[in-house]
Order: sequence, then structure tokens, then C-alpha cells
Amino acid sequence: VKLLYSYFLVIVGLAISAIAKADLVESRLLRLDESEIIFYLDQPNTAPFPLILFLQGSECHSVMGRNNMPSNPAAMFGAGFLMIEKYGITSDQNSENDEDNCTPEFLLQNTLDLRILDALKVISQLRTQLTGWNQELLIIGGSEGGMLAPILASLIPETKKIAMLVAGNGRTMLEDTREALALTAHKHGLDENEIAQLIAEYNLKTEEIKFDPSPNKMYLGHPYRWWNSVLWIKPLNWMLDLDIPQLLIHGTADTSVPVASAHATVNAFHIAGKNNLTYWEAKDCDHALVDGEGTSHK
Repeated sequence: VKLLYSYFLVIVGLAISAIAKADLVESRLLRLDESEIIFYLDQPNTAPFPLILFLQGSECHSVMGRNNMPSNPAAMFGAGFLMIEKYGITSDQNSENDEDNCTPEFLLQNTLDLRILDALKVISQLRTQLTGWNQELLIIGGSEGGMLAPILASLIPETKKIAMLVAGNGRTMLEDTREALALTAHKHGLDENEIAQLIAEYNLKTEEIKFDPSPNKMYLGHPYRWWNSVLWIKPLNWMLDLDIPQLLIHGTADTSVPVASAHATVNAFHIAGKNNLTYWEAKDCDHALVDGEGTSHK
């Protein structure tokens, strides 16, 4: 168990930094609409081994799109390493520049619910077909992936540990985004009346999204359909139901998911008398865990 935890903590720092194609093997499964779930798996040479599932954030480039991951993570850490693409994304969308060129399929279909179903289908396949897996799963998620981690952990009994980075998880995204907008507006010099107007517009927009989850209408870079799938989710509710070790990491200067959300998670665990949460706070770090001097703390 201690050895597994060592793998877990080391790979947390690497996985959020970047992923490369390297020795990962691409596989595909069919969804109900006959589109393909694309996933990548790297296996160590020795068995039995645990499996690490990495869940990326809300971006629309490939999970393979960054380039400083070790060339063979499975061999390096003695664990299988699994990543799953979102709907409409392939390894060809492998640059952060693709954020301005999201595929039509991604914009029309990507939701939190679908990512959950995709992950469950992949794990179901691996449960019977991944030779050497010892049926121990470790989940690492960043931002939106950090929201997904406790939800999936509650649905996948093999999950032994989870790590959530810059996700907060103590409030709904509705609440977090409202505060994030206010913090960003203040940072850019808007006065109190302008910020109040901005928040009033946000409240009206989210009410519209609640009753009209259209994939064809956009708000803050995402379709209404995606917003509808995430705004009213509070991952804390799943976290409190878990008895496995959980790691939460957050930056104090995060203006995408304010650190108050992480503090709410920690406080809720204290109130519930639960001691299976470890919280690491990165001083002066933003949503990418980069501090004010430009130094990355990943």
C-alpha cells in the first residue's frame, strides 16, 4: 500500500504537467451512437500492477497534447497508465492552440455526464481484458477532471485513492464561477457597480442555461449544453461518501476556481469528522499552479 501511494504522489506531479504519445497504445470502443471512445494505455512489463487513470480538464485539445511526460510512464512507475479522450477529440488535436478550433462534434456532444459514461465503459472493458491489472485503481484529475474523480471513484469499486488538482470541489461550479467572474473583474479594474452588473447578467444567463441546454448557444467559450452538465454539481457530496484516501491540491491565487472552494471542502471534512482528506495549498499559485513570478509548482 505504501508503495502504491508513492507511485500516486509522484505521478500526480508529472501527469498534470503534460502527456506525450510515447509508448501509449491507442484503443477504441463504441458508444451507443456508434461514435468511438478513444483511450490510451501504457502497461508495465511486470505484473500484477495497479492502474492510474488521468482525467484532464475542460479543454478541447487532446489529452495527448502536451510534450514533457516521461516516454514510458508505466515502466517508470510500475503501474498501468490510462487516459481517455473526450467526445470528438483525437490525438491530432494535440496543441493548446486548438482551443480556438474545437471540433463541431466536441461542441455538440461533450458533457460531464458523457465523460462519466465513457470512463465507466473503458474500465468495464479493462476489468476483464487487461491482463496483469491487480484491480486497484488510482484516479488523478485536474480542474474538471478533479470534479470527475470523486464521482467516478464512487462508481468504480476498484478505486483505492484519488487526487484532485485545482478543482476545489467544495461548492457548485455555479458558485465558483460567480466568484471567479467577480475576482477577475476586480483584477481588471472594474468598480463595484460594474461587477454587480456582471454578476446579475451571469445569474440571468445561468437561469437560461438551466432551462435551455442548447449545444448551439455559447457562453464563456463553452456551449450551454456543457454548462448545464456542470453548473449544479457539487463533488464534495461524493467525496464525503468515500472512505479511501483523497488528495486535494489548490493554488491560493486561482481565479478560475477560487481557493474558497477548496477551503469549503476541507471545512466540510472537519465538520463530518472524516480524516481521509489530505490538503496541499500552493501559495500565490494560479489555476495552472504557476506563482506570481512565473515558476510552475506542478
